[in-house]
Amino acid sequence: MDAAAAPAPKLLGLYEQPWLRKSRPAQPARSVALPTAPYLTHLALLPGAPAVLVAASSDGALRAHDPASLAPLASSTWHGGSISALAASPQGALAAGMDGTVALWDPRVGSAPALQLKGPADAPYLSVAIAQNGTSVAAGTELKGYEAMIDLWDLRSAAKPAYIYTESHSDDVTSLSFHPSSHAHLLLSGSTDGLLSVLDTRVSDEDDAVLGVANTGASVASAGWGGSSAQQSTSAGAEMQIDGGDAELDVKEARAEGMGGFWGVSDMQTVSVWNEQFDATLPSIDVRTVRCLDWETDYCIDASDARALAWDGQGADADGFVFWAGSNSGRAALVQTGSGTSESSTPWKVLTLLPDTSAGGHADVVRTVCWDRPSRTLYTGGEDGLLCAWDMTAAAAGTADESSSPLPAGSFAGSFDSSPAAGGASRKASKQHSRHTPY
Repeated sequence: MDAAAAPAPKLLGLYEQPWLRKSRPAQPARSVALPTAPYLTHLALLPGAPAVLVAASSDGALRAHDPASLAPLASSTWHGGSISALAASPQGALAAGMDGTVALWDPRVGSAPALQLKGPADAPYLSVAIAQNGTSVAAGTELKGYEAMIDLWDLRSAAKPAYIYTESHSDDVTSLSFHPSSHAHLLLSGSTDGLLSVLDTRVSDEDDAVLGVANTGASVASAGWGGSSAQQSTSAGAEMQIDGGDAELDVKEARAEGMGGFWGVSDMQTVSVWNEQFDATLPSIDVRTVRCLDWETDYCIDASDARALAWDGQGADADGFVFWAGSNSGRAALVQTGSGTSESSTPWKVLTLLPDTSAGGHADVVRTVCWDRPSRTLYTGGEDGLLCAWDMTAAAAGTADESSSPLPAGSFAGSFDSSPAAGGASRKASKQHSRHTPY
């Protein structure tokens, strides 16, 4: 759907009792400003003992911080260009660079990267992901010539990519995400060509590797798994296109069975969700239509599956989709959407609100968020060069001091007017159809 034509939401009223206290920290528990105040663009929390919070910034540096105190621990600036993507693994932080390298850095060991991967095309990398096994790495490139590549590496033999996908996308590969659970071999890719592809990385032949494609109708900024069960489908405009009786298609459907849903966020500030049948369960909606009282959304920061986020006690459904919305003043909100009470509207509700610099928060656009589920701590980084840690446990328990909060305590809800999602979905066996039919 054209973002410019997205209708305003119909405000349904308060979700629960008026002025019921919701998660609303009055100020960050901790914050630290980077010395030269570059933009903070990516955050990743490295698991292990000790855990480390890694921040990537616009000056091409990686900085490690103590998650508890935000005290600086180490830094590294090996990249010859800016850092375009960051992923966490037990072995360290994987950083993709515009210089065409992916480097593995463990700040607990030293300032130099433990490993560097260089693609054969020498194209800038825009996205990176690592599978649960800790050895499978995918990196997506800018369009170079007529090809946008997904390089697949095995870190146990990293001299060159194990194989390369070159035809899944016709433009920059901007997002990559391995499945978080039992389908860990499945890779979700997003591109500025507007397509989301699901690839079985056990298969080197790209024709056979593509399990399905969905069309967002706009350039993809980020994508991830979850947000929809396999059974839900409310979209009338994203019909599956299947060649009946195709045995190869049956095999592909069997390989995708049980993978669950996936979501995409576009550069036009729209979000969409699909189930494993590649039916849109949340048609394309413009996040900027989320507004209520003193809150108005300017852009989408990031998104997540509600189950993975586990926003305990905040009303997030077991099966749902949430996204972080931002305002140009530095505020942020966590918004949950549903699959819609009807085919013409989609409900939403604001689960938490973060203040701006007037209460110790950000003074500029929030670029990145990182949620630590065990400690219920939210880390945010912004264009003001500020790294903040928000204690959501105290806020959820209703112990946060709201005297300095610019927003009244409350719970807000509304709905989007929905129209059919832009584009359809394809599950054809032929790769050519998988790529081009959604248009």
